[in-house]
Amino acid sequence: MNNYDDLSPLVIRSGLKDVEAQWCSQGDLLAVAGMERVGDSSCSPPLSRNALVKFYNVQGEHIYTLETPAQRPITTLCWGHRDSRLFLACGAALYVVRVEHRVASLQLLCQQGIASALREEKDVGKLNMPSLLCSYVTSAFIPTIKPPIPDPNNIRDFVSYPTAGNERLHCTMKRAEDSPEAGGPCYTLYLEYLGGLVPILKGRRISKLRPEFIIMDPKVDGKTGGGRIY
Repeated sequence: MNNYDDLSPLVIRSGLKDVEAQWCSQGDLLAVAGMERVGDSSCSPPLSRNALVKFYNVQGEHIYTLETPAQRPITTLCWGHRDSRLFLACGAALYVVRVEHRVASLQLLCQQGIASALREEKDVGKLNMPSLLCSYVTSAFIPTIKPPIPDPNNIRDFVSYPTAGNERLHCTMKRAEDSPEAGGPCYTLYLEYLGGLVPILKGRRISKLRPEFIIMDPKVDGKTGGGRIY
């Protein structure tokens, strides 16, 4: 639709299910992510299929189809870095797609071709190329999302101790609904990280006259007496 009362909008039939779609900020490219629709497969075992991302222009014309490593529906997607990156979330996994809005240069194509043929960044130094070209190929290994990325099985240590590079982490606090059983309002401190909230501490005020709180582990029930008074 060109405006809210467009009488002849374009209809795009992507052939996908569980669709997530978003226009880039420039408004010239539409990304549609989803799982490919399959016919009746009652006679044969279902094949594992990966999620697809289809790109369309403002005329609704299909430009390109990208097959992702995800074998589940895409949870959400988001454009970033001046529309040069497309972020795809699939459960706890995050995929980053590099997007070129025009024909890529031969230099960029060669860079990506060489980088894909190498196993690790340290292998670039083994190539018989000038140092300037080696540094250009090395830039292909620079991640869009820079570390530290925590281990999903060790989130508690990540949020409880300073990072090696002393990166600044942001937190937010939420107030839970008042409950007569709790004896007062409860607050939970969360770490904002990778688009989600990781609970760190839970506190409950126990005095209306003095600023005294019981602070406990969010995974531990406050009735067990595992908290400390501050």
